[in-house]
Amino acid sequence: MEGFRECPICFEVPEKEIYQCPEGHTVCNVCISKLTECPTCRTKYKTKRIRSRVLEALLDGQEFECKFSEKGCNHLCRRSELSNHANSCEFNTDLIPLCRLLGWGDCRFRIDACGGENSEVKRAEIVNHFLAVHQRPYSHGKHLVMAGVSIKSILVSSPEQRKHMALLWGMSEEENSPLFLVILNFNSATEFLSVYCIQIWGAELLKKYRVDFSFGRVTPSRNYTSTDVLKSRIHKLNPLLIAWALNVYTPGEAEYILKSCPVGIHKSILADTKFGDSFEDALYVDISLLT
Repeated sequence: MEGFRECPICFEVPEKEIYQCPEGHTVCNVCISKLTECPTCRTKYKTKRIRSRVLEALLDGQEFECKFSEKGCNHLCRRSELSNHANSCEFNTDLIPLCRLLGWGDCRFRIDACGGENSEVKRAEIVNHFLAVHQRPYSHGKHLVMAGVSIKSILVSSPEQRKHMALLWGMSEEENSPLFLVILNFNSATEFLSVYCIQIWGAELLKKYRVDFSFGRVTPSRNYTSTDVLKSRIHKLNPLLIAWALNVYTPGEAEYILKSCPVGIHKSILADTKFGDSFEDALYVDISLLT
């Protein structure tokens, strides 16, 4: 039975459906999608794939070791839970505990330090996690506009209520679109507000992005097709514009950058400019790929 616990192609424990050829040789649901014939006997697969329900039932009644058991993890789980556990396993050194770094101390979810399409943590998992577990908003598009009224609420709340704000942002709805986390953090001790951006998933993670931030007065409902047009409008409406640019950081850099952001805006500056008093006040964010 031990030899049937793993797929003969990828040598992983099948977490979902298990299929078999007419001769009874099995393969997992991931590998069969890439095959036209059985890798063992070379029998052609039929149009309708045959499920190996007996093997599925047998494996469903067993528990499996974590893939990081050799590193010290002694957790046992069902086959359907293997990936979810691996994505939060403290012995997985390839993953970054980003949620804990952001202040969600009891969250075990981790982000792949390398990201990309070959990441152990898939894009959909990240989106679902931040939406369902942390109730963080998710938006997509060429530009991001965050309402100044909600940003100012961090500054006027009591020290006990002051927390960071994080917003998940994709440049498009496509499945391979890069995924970013825009973070605002108010340090109550120094009264400085920091804003930064971390790319948490994307095939272009090895390339560097630049993020431009602008505090100003805009009309969030207007559809701006040109970055230059929007920036021009922001400058015209805001003679005392606060604007700066930073590199977009990777998950592996998050631990260092969250401790000390290179740019901070003092609370008094935003108060003097009355930022956040109008619903037209906003933080404008634009990301571009460095060449």
